[in-house]
Amino acid sequence: MNGVRGERGSAMVLAIALLAVIALIGLVALAQVQLLQRKHALQGAADLSAIAAAQSAGDACAQAQRIASANGAVVSACRLDGLDALVELQAAPPSILAVLADRIGLTMGPLQAQARAGAPDH
Repeated sequence: MNGVRGERGSAMVLAIALLAVIALIGLVALAQVQLLQRKHALQGAADLSAIAAAQSAGDACAQAQRIASANGAVVSACRLDGLDALVELQAAPPSILAVLADRIGLTMGPLQAQARAGAPDH
């Protein structure tokens, strides 16, 4: 009877550890989903910025920056190649991912996206 009494509560410790592992897996999955959403949104912003720059009658890169800013990104590079506009954007990673990376000692750099668009055919 003494052996059983010494193991009292061990199932509770195991259950708490299992719940912690499940919570950690959920947190990592949430971070992955946020990262994918942010990457897709950034690529969409890059595409829109490149199209706006290619169709701009004025300062193409200023137009790209306006579109990027409206989408929470900044233009890291912008150039015209003939009638084509090439745009590179950067944005901060999702906050939950940055916090997780910081907790394990990793540095999370900005997300990046590139796009190229040409002037419309007449």
